[in-house]
Amino acid sequence: FTTEIVPCRQSCGVTYCSKACEDRAFKSWHKLMCVGPLKGEEEPLFQFKIHAIKNNLDLLFAGQVVADMIMRYKLDKGATHEEKLKNAKRPYMSFIHNKWWDVAIPPPHMAHLPTEEFRAVMKEQLTTSYTFLTKAFQN
Repeated sequence: FTTEIVPCRQSCGVTYCSKACEDRAFKSWHKLMCVGPLKGEEEPLFQFKIHAIKNNLDLLFAGQVVADMIMRYKLDKGATHEEKLKNAKRPYMSFIHNKWWDVAIPPPHMAHLPTEEFRAVMKEQLTTSYTFLTKAFQN
């Protein structure tokens, strides 16, 4: 058991249980999701994180998954673009069967919303998140 607390190497405020965990996260997703090196709140990644915190914390996890797939793609020495895409998505394929907004049901605190209305809200939140992340990851 260790009580070591390791801060993000780029000073964003995220902490890890060990240097090994910080290294693993940085190489897989945190390098792309870290707000430490950003210049201000107008940055798309910062806007994405604020959007996720205000609307649905699951969006932060979804951002991590996308960042991990991008990093896997970049690090893959596969021969073709298609092979690299397949390899990047492989760890997540068992979880992807339908679009989130097609299968989501309202959580208890939103049970007052009809399911279709809740799904429309989810689709709007995901579309906004996608826009922010696309801009952030283009840099």
